[in-house]
Amino acid sequence: MRRKNKIMKRLNRVPVLRTGILAFALLSLVVPAAHAQVSSLTPVVIGSTGSYTLNTPANLSLSATCGEVVIPTVSTTSTVNNVRILTQGFQQPRTATTLALTATTVFANVTCSGAGDGTATVTATGGGGGYTYQWSNGDSTATVDSLVPGTYSVTVTDAGGLTVNQTVTISEGTELCGVYVYSGLTPNGDGHNDFWFIEYIDLYMPNSVVVFDRWGTEVWSGENYDNINVVWTGKDKQGNDLPDGTYFYLIKVGDKTKKDWVELTH
Repeated sequence: MRRKNKIMKRLNRVPVLRTGILAFALLSLVVPAAHAQVSSLTPVVIGSTGSYTLNTPANLSLSATCGEVVIPTVSTTSTVNNVRILTQGFQQPRTATTLALTATTVFANVTCSGAGDGTATVTATGGGGGYTYQWSNGDSTATVDSLVPGTYSVTVTDAGGLTVNQTVTISEGTELCGVYVYSGLTPNGDGHNDFWFIEYIDLYMPNSVVVFDRWGTEVWSGENYDNINVVWTGKDKQGNDLPDGTYFYLIKVGDKTKKDWVELTH
């Protein structure tokens, strides 16, 4: 195995027998895998017309399949029983690995409109290792971040020059951003936190706000919450005071949503 791993393989020889002036060229060979023995080659005999005989080593087969170009080495001629013999050597080249170069991508969409926080990562396998990356946005690392919605492409190149391309589409997230929800209200009439304040909600019209108890039952809802005319003061749909505790909410603006919890304390 150690000898097979050398860049220039052992010298293989293909003797060609025919009479007359002989010239011999190896046009190509096919190597089935990295560090493997030559499996086929394409010989050409140059000279006067006539028949000739090709004698090949046991591990070779003649083939017209073009493969990697062969560099011929020195050739020799001899005469045995009035038959001229030309032996042409060649060097078996080192081939790149036959493992296919592949790439896969994972990504995270933008969390909300205008956030620009999408990410994408490409993972390469196979090929010759030593991967480099070139993204369509100019980045040259495996992972890119701060992405806005859109389609991005990446080219992965291995140490042997093999390339593979991948694309990834970053979508706009469904989370409602820009709205800041206070985590509690204390409707006791002291003028502080007597209603549930949702900052900047008035900038997102139309909207809907729904409040649920711990069992998932809807206890209050309002359309176009604006912190003035439409507010939740800790009462249910019938206007009765709800018990202290943790409640859960869902805010919707178009196809964007925001959900979490809020603490009610009288």
